[in-house]
Amino acid sequence: MKTSPLLPLALLLLPLAGCAATPAVTASADRFEAHVAWLADDARGGRGTGTEGLEETAGYVAEHFAAAGLRPAGDDGWLQRFEATGARELGEGNALSVGGAALELGDEWMPFASSASGAVEAPLVFAGYGITDTEGGYDDYAGLDVDGKVVVVLRRGPGASVHPEGEGHATGELPGSRYLDPAGAARRSIDFTSKINNAFKHGAAAILVVNDPATYAPGTEDDAPLTYGSTRSGGVSASLPAVHLSAGAAQRVLGPLGLDLAEMQRRIDEAMAPSSFDPGSHGADLSGWTVAVEVVAEKVQVPTMNVVGLLPGTDPAEYVVVGAHMDHLGDGLGTGSLAGEDGAGKIHNGADDNASGTAGVLELARVLAARETPPRRSVYFVAFGAEEWGLLGSHHFVDHPPRPIDECAAMVNMDMIGRSKDGFLSVEGAGTSPGLRALVEAAHARHGEPFAGIAISDKVPPNSDQAPFAEAGVPILSFFTGLHDDYHRPTDDSPLVDAEAGARIASLAGECLVALADLPERPPFTDPSPPPVSEPDDDPHAKPEGDREVRGYGVWFGSQPDMTYTADDGVRLSGTSANSPAQKCGLLKGDVIVSLDGQTVRNLQDYAVLLFSKRPGETVTVGVRRGDETLELTATLEAKGGDS
Repeated sequence: MKTSPLLPLALLLLPLAGCAATPAVTASADRFEAHVAWLADDARGGRGTGTEGLEETAGYVAEHFAAAGLRPAGDDGWLQRFEATGARELGEGNALSVGGAALELGDEWMPFASSASGAVEAPLVFAGYGITDTEGGYDDYAGLDVDGKVVVVLRRGPGASVHPEGEGHATGELPGSRYLDPAGAARRSIDFTSKINNAFKHGAAAILVVNDPATYAPGTEDDAPLTYGSTRSGGVSASLPAVHLSAGAAQRVLGPLGLDLAEMQRRIDEAMAPSSFDPGSHGADLSGWTVAVEVVAEKVQVPTMNVVGLLPGTDPAEYVVVGAHMDHLGDGLGTGSLAGEDGAGKIHNGADDNASGTAGVLELARVLAARETPPRRSVYFVAFGAEEWGLLGSHHFVDHPPRPIDECAAMVNMDMIGRSKDGFLSVEGAGTSPGLRALVEAAHARHGEPFAGIAISDKVPPNSDQAPFAEAGVPILSFFTGLHDDYHRPTDDSPLVDAEAGARIASLAGECLVALADLPERPPFTDPSPPPVSEPDDDPHAKPEGDREVRGYGVWFGSQPDMTYTADDGVRLSGTSANSPAQKCGLLKGDVIVSLDGQTVRNLQDYAVLLFSKRPGETVTVGVRRGDETLELTATLEAKGGDS
């Protein structure tokens, strides 16, 4: 029977009406805490994709699904196996020469792990520390044309040779404190990722980051280039060919050209002002200033899995899904860590992200399977893999579901539910079906309204496992307690998780899940529209009261990247959001974005670096490959609405 486009509220809330006869869903705080402690133990190694720790985690989840009485529903028992495209690995053929002088891989230089395969031969330009700091009034690229050239920049930031150890910077006693103060906001502008991305945005063809001579004395043990794995830095890094050089190697090849990096560093630091240098603008013979760099680094395929358990319902026609991702960042050497160089190689336990959500799913499996009355719709409990690599596990589930995805009536996701502060809870996705907001409110009231700061929003956050379901037309609800200072850092450990609040959130999510499973009619899907630019206070991704940060970006385009597309020739779209700039400019599902404002886009990292450097109201030109055609579309960006 075709359902009405607006489900009557009374009908929608029917499963909650008989609460006297049906016990409330109640997760155990003690069990929740025990799950988080096991999942976020150092022994799991951070549950990185493709690691033994994640394999152990999958076994732990399957064991508890079995103990709860669920049925295995993967393609290999409890497991739904798939391959994830992982980090790049160096191949044969990496080479670097400056002015015809070759450098030795490993001893003198090393590619950054973000660098895609590619070869560049172009003139060299010295761009100081490679910083553009508008707020601080410092720009190494001011007046410098680096388009299509190779930039050489120094490691660290202005002031390093004045006081290389950093004493005095935190108190503001030295002029370099803005960049060298460990607690300073501008310090992020000097990390590897920021230098690479800044060069990319200025149109450079490649970048060489050199150990600054004042800190890393040429020829010493400290001056060795970083190993390949440790050159992965925090944040999203463009795929620009990028390499790390020792100060000694740079001195050997640049000295004969007349470029004294130690002297250039002293000049910058003493004046606290840029001193960039383009030999072409000084009439130099550029044949000697040519850099030839070739990086051979290909992405590898890593076997991983989802864990899927089934609680059969009384009506086999439809099902609902409850899920959480079980993976995290491992040792922090892959993309995603926000700890910078200090966190490289350290275990990122991900107690909140997302041992907390996984603990919630395990508790709901135990509680709901133990009920005397089974749900009307079947329930799939899923621990997703490879979420941190681009929602790959949830995409795989949606593309290869145990039963057709058009039989999925709803999806409930829990991601980072362990750090509720002052009773704050964000429930997102209420706009994906009429009446979902009322359903959440009724469930919350039934539990005694434990979350004084509950924020229910219509939008679908794009950066967790509910997104692929919403893209497939499935109504979703997403439970989340906000970002914090330990997010994607080694300090996200289990003692910081509030197990009492986490269990209450899991209980509330379970109450909503049961209501959705027992609805007499399937809830219709609606695509929530973005908030009007003129009404930013309505943006559900703004910071709620108390400055608790909820997901979101400063600019909104509305493109929906296909996270399963791994070729380094653009960003393929799985669709666009309704009424978004992407939709308005004519982008279609299957289009491949190959450039933005004339700059080449090879992959999602390039796209993110370019797009999120823009501001609402800016007009951009989008280069698109559509079949055999190449198109140029024009779009005006809007205020943040949650997806890319």
